Amino acid sequence: MNGIIYCRVSSKEQVQGTSLDMQEKACLEYAKDKGIQVFKKFIEEGESAKFKERTQLLKLLEFCQANKGKVDALIVWKVDRLARNASDHFGIKVLLTKYGVSIHSVTEPIGDDPQGHLMETVLAGFAQFDNDIRTIRTIGGMQKRIEEGIWPWVPPTGYKASRDRTERKIDIPDEKRFKLVKKLWKEYLKGIYSITDIAKMANQWKLTTKKGHTMYPQTIKKMFNNKFYAGILINPWTKEEIEGKHQSMVNMEEFMKAQLIMRGRSVNSGSRNGQNPEFPLRHFVICGYCGKPLTASWSRGRNKRYPYYHCHNRECSHYAKAIHKVKIEKDFIKFLKKITPKENYIKLFKQIVLDVWQEKYKDLNQDNLLYKKELEKLEKEKEKIIEMKKKELFTDEEFLKEKESINEKIAVTRLSMNESIIEEFDIKSALDYALEFIKNIPRLWFDMNLEQKQRFQNLIFPQRVTYKAGKFGTAEISLIYQLIEQSTHQKVGLVPLRGIEPRLPG
Repeated sequence: MNGIIYCRVSSKEQVQGTSLDMQEKACLEYAKDKGIQVFKKFIEEGESAKFKERTQLLKLLEFCQANKGKVDALIVWKVDRLARNASDHFGIKVLLTKYGVSIHSVTEPIGDDPQGHLMETVLAGFAQFDNDIRTIRTIGGMQKRIEEGIWPWVPPTGYKASRDRTERKIDIPDEKRFKLVKKLWKEYLKGIYSITDIAKMANQWKLTTKKGHTMYPQTIKKMFNNKFYAGILINPWTKEEIEGKHQSMVNMEEFMKAQLIMRGRSVNSGSRNGQNPEFPLRHFVICGYCGKPLTASWSRGRNKRYPYYHCHNRECSHYAKAIHKVKIEKDFIKFLKKITPKENYIKLFKQIVLDVWQEKYKDLNQDNLLYKKELEKLEKEKEKIIEMKKKELFTDEEFLKEKESINEKIAVTRLSMNESIIEEFDIKSALDYALEFIKNIPRLWFDMNLEQKQRFQNLIFPQRVTYKAGKFGTAEISLIYQLIEQSTHQKVGLVPLRGIEPRLPG
């Protein structure tokens, strides 16, 4: 039995990785086990599903036509290598069957018996769930790289991907950022700076992410939680920790020390805990007189204890002047109400987002329209061929050859057109959900537990808030609130904003 092999990956990045190699190796082993003599391989190296880029599939069909009766089997790693939906799969199968070629899947039990046909139909149907299948398809290769101590994705800030002598991916220090990121770790490990302070340092030092974005507190926190910097890779599927081959920036002891600092624990004794559910604003609210974070504690009276916030800076004019917990938290809820956008602002913002989404959605489907035009063009060519045959301008052999050739192009174009369709996202429901959250932030904050409140506070106020003379203020609020405010003035406010002049709410 003679056979051919077809392998395909969906992105350029996978060509040098293990996915394509793994497919080809598995197909060759299958052929050997089944006694199939492989005399040609068609490798779609990192090409997408677009018609002009699926050159190897078209060559494969032309090869089978030219060698009709000489090719018995087409071996693929999975059914979804040929197409992502059932109709396209069986369209290609019809063509191959005409040439006497059967499809063999290395990893799936398909065949020519009734059970095999049923299984092939089921598998071709499931291939439409592209995201799930793509995940399953790549997990094996990625897990293998992690086990080898190599991170298969883009490394974090401070590192960059490179190649060793064998052209295998490795992660090395990024000369522009490695020293600065390491310096941030060193400063934070002193235990005297907050995440926000470290973010300010990063921006003062002109440190940016790989994409040139600003280092926000959320970015810094994510960085200090990443064990990659301590030389450890975490398998996202098994949660197993593997020692990486890259150069670590801190040791494990330093990494754990950073975790204690972030959790508000004393890095010396490990006994003090700043995470008190009774004081959600502790270390988040800044003293408006000296700029230091407020702390909190209980004060004992004659019959019971009383909760207070206060400034612990001895040089501050308001040092140790207590602010009752109920007072400051009520003021904070009032402040949240003050920054909550008005209903008419939210309605306008929602309409603008929907309008922009529709415009973008149309752009995303341009490829699909091009494929439709290409398909119409091919269908007209097919009609011309039939007309020429009717006029006896073609011999039977010439007609069959031209017809098969145009049918192959139609099949591949239809496959590409179906794969280019962008599934419509229910943006209206997503917006309704998000805006309902934004409209009710005071109540939501009140009902949250400590961890949720702290995350919520950092999300809404990335630079924290100040409290002075019974009033809250902030230099910056979350981008979504800035967007809503700008959307009331101009539609272009929906594009990513840079250089926005922050304003105090109200």
